[in-house]
Amino acid sequence: MKNFSCLAQNFFVICFAVFASSEGGFSQLESTLPPAPSELGGKTGSQILWDQYGIPHIYGPDLLTVVRGYGYAQMENHAELILQKVAEARGRTAEYFGPGAQNANLENDVRIRTYGIPERAERWYREGGFFQQSILQAFVSGLNQYADTLADAIDQTLRQVLPIEPEDVLAIVQDTIHFTFLPETSNVPDLIAEWSAGQIAAASQPVHPKTKLGSNGWALAPARTTTGNAILMGNPHLPWGVNQPVPGLDVYQWMEANLVIGDPNHPVLNASGSHSLVRPPSRSGLTITWDGRILLIR
Repeated sequence: MKNFSCLAQNFFVICFAVFASSEGGFSQLESTLPPAPSELGGKTGSQILWDQYGIPHIYGPDLLTVVRGYGYAQMENHAELILQKVAEARGRTAEYFGPGAQNANLENDVRIRTYGIPERAERWYREGGFFQQSILQAFVSGLNQYADTLADAIDQTLRQVLPIEPEDVLAIVQDTIHFTFLPETSNVPDLIAEWSAGQIAAASQPVHPKTKLGSNGWALAPARTTTGNAILMGNPHLPWGVNQPVPGLDVYQWMEANLVIGDPNHPVLNASGSHSLVRPPSRSGLTITWDGRILLIR
């Protein structure tokens, strides 16, 4: 259970890390009951204002309301991409879209089910407790609210994936982080391909980083800055395409947002930043974030 708790904590860093930077955000959630299904199916309850750069500014009185609005905004920008990744993480792309070119969808589904991703996602959700379940319910209710309201704006082929379930978010986290990002950094997919092609000698080579490129971080002590303030800088080297889908980015697509909890003039939390999508994907929720106290610069 201890290992699961660590995974659950990492998940919230992956999908909603911006809230973790504020103790107030968590305390508000703890005093809020999980929204009822009828409430989840209604309006997001938040106000979403889009600026000239395509960035959503999401306002709400409490954490769950803002999370719900955040899900709605993600779908407004990336509905087709999100639904595609949901289908993949379920291991059901061949069922939805056919076997695919050179059986690509079928191979994806075999891989997902061999890894046990759907079953593990169900277990994580079941064992995750009140906090995780509340966040996931609010988030997917926002995703589904957009789909219910603006179904005609979504490709008809992808609508059959709806509705999105809380377990889908946890499945996407696994597929993106544990079975895509981490293996690719160690060149594992290429080694598996060589092994599958019968190149046993090549596949038996030691696992090594595929590239020297990667995320970078710097922590500057107050004595090293002109203002006398500490600075934490992070650069994941990933674009977000002015919050529009960038061809070929797939799981590396990022999105920028501003989340405000409480009175905008005296908010519990006011955080701006960017992160990968729900298949967080999410790696780090709003990974590069300014919350008024801590600055992380991309």
